[in-house]
Amino acid sequence: MASTISKGRKRQRSSSAPLGCLISAYLIANSCPAPLAPTAVWAFSGKSPTSSAQHIVKICQNKDCRKRFSPRAPDGSLVDTIKDLLPSSSSDNTGNIAIESSGCLSQCGKGPNLCVVEADSGKERLFYGVDSASTAAAILDVACDYDPPVDLIMAADKISKAQIASSPAEKLSLVTPVIENLSSNEDYSSSRALSHALTIRADARLDSFPPIVDGAVEDSQQATAINPLNGRAWRVLADAEEAAGNIESAIGATVSWGEVDPSFATKAKNEVARLSKKV
Repeated sequence: MASTISKGRKRQRSSSAPLGCLISAYLIANSCPAPLAPTAVWAFSGKSPTSSAQHIVKICQNKDCRKRFSPRAPDGSLVDTIKDLLPSSSSDNTGNIAIESSGCLSQCGKGPNLCVVEADSGKERLFYGVDSASTAAAILDVACDYDPPVDLIMAADKISKAQIASSPAEKLSLVTPVIENLSSNEDYSSSRALSHALTIRADARLDSFPPIVDGAVEDSQQATAINPLNGRAWRVLADAEEAAGNIESAIGATVSWGEVDPSFATKAKNEVARLSKKV
């Protein structure tokens, strides 16, 4: 039965649908090895993944898999790309898909790897070679019964390319059309992809010569409003507010960055101390 995920395309599916559409991903028929405890969890429904999700997507975050997905972009990740394929940054709809960052899935030479678990049956399927937005979208279609909209697939692809772009101008040229397209469509105006693209553009505007400070502030403010859990957006907002001379606002954004991403709590605390000297 087709899923009822909001804004995804609904269609009848044959039980014998071929797996050839998975592009370069390959299905391993046996169950996945037990992964390490998840290091992070993000639920499409905004709820606990174990409470309502029909499918749990476990994405290997081992160093080798992360490097294989985006070797030239340290900030790029398969986790981010799959989140960008989901229609809303927070929703109270079906909660059909939960995303988990996982430990090693024991197919290091074939990564990036992910495992899809059917919550009801416990059935697990391992996919490897998941190296692009289109491949990830095909897996969501086949394994999770969710067919990502074309607009989000294209957006996720452009965002991935922007992360490895060599100049601010190239980044701006890649993500600005994405922002314009998603912003103009109410189906995607609250999407995680839009928040991600706005964050990249804000960062690129700060890195431009001369810096486009007001635009960076506006973009990062919108990114955090769409997805308050976007830690990178809070960090860029702090930089933009500081560049604009709004030190108290920069402190507030830095505090939010540390709260949203506890792995940077110490760094955020040090930044707050530095900024406080400017008040």
